Amino acid sequence: MRRQWYYMGIRARIASCIILFLVTITCSAGWVTITEASNISEAKLVIDESGAVSPVPAVARGRVLLVPATFVAEILKTSMRYDPGALRLTYSIPGGGFELLLHQKEWTLSSGEKRAFDEPPISIYGVPFVPVELLRVTGDYDVSWDPKAMEIHLRRPGDEMAALTQSRHGIHPDKVRIVFHLTKEVPFKVMQMKNPPRVVIDFEDTYVEREFDALLDHVAIDRVRIAMAEQRKTRAVIELNYALPDVTTFWLQDPIRFVVDVPTLYSNKSALTIAPGIRYITLNNGTPSGPVTVDVLEIETSDENVTVKTALAGSFGSFGLAPVSELVSRSGAIAGVNGV
Repeated sequence: MRRQWYYMGIRARIASCIILFLVTITCSAGWVTITEASNISEAKLVIDESGAVSPVPAVARGRVLLVPATFVAEILKTSMRYDPGALRLTYSIPGGGFELLLHQKEWTLSSGEKRAFDEPPISIYGVPFVPVELLRVTGDYDVSWDPKAMEIHLRRPGDEMAALTQSRHGIHPDKVRIVFHLTKEVPFKVMQMKNPPRVVIDFEDTYVEREFDALLDHVAIDRVRIAMAEQRKTRAVIELNYALPDVTTFWLQDPIRFVVDVPTLYSNKSALTIAPGIRYITLNNGTPSGPVTVDVLEIETSDENVTVKTALAGSFGSFGLAPVSELVSRSGAIAGVNGV
């Protein structure tokens, strides 16, 4: 319940900050009215743990995003004062305060630790904007941003998502091993389907920096595709050329890897009794050249109720071509097999 109220509070503070930005800003010198915002864009603030998305005014400068100084104060739950005459911002945080001077990259924490921005704080129409990295100052949050996509991702350090960084495979005599490299172990779900034949793996709390689409030169596996399926979830799809037995999955350490073993050599047998004394048997074998399927009709000839006869495919008992099912129907039989 505390988490729900926490994120509701975050969204409320973001909304109040945006409204405040669009209308006026409070500082030590009084009210400053914004009348223009030609170089201010709207960025998306994404709170990774909850998936909440909110708009926030932002200015892109090279690889840096700058946001209103009041926005940072609202997120960090700190007080902030702005002295437009001295071009000075003063923040109060637990353990002390610090000051920022507009148009200067260097600044100092109350502990004496010196820091520097890639781009300095600026003022646009009397409103101070600061680099979004300032959200890291209290240690309560980690922040990342993309100035091209105009996105800001905010998360607590303990909630950091894993990254899927690499996919590779190895071909063995009895299997194909597919290995996914991640920065940490995460919950996952494996689904294997027969039609179409494929293996789907969903990695929770994981992102992938770019999509993968690897074509495998193997008789059993067509390709491996990796992409973000939805917020905080990455999906890997192993596309098979034909149905295979269940895969085996496990984690390896140092470095952290998720391994999928796809069996390519196997032997399965299934049987179905279609009438007393008659069984239909299917043998499925996986070979290096692909699958081999053998259909067998097993008949108990000692059963007096079972009779085995030959039938020719042509009309009136002559040679010809016809499906086995047609011959079975024409003869009034229960089952049939090809012969020469």
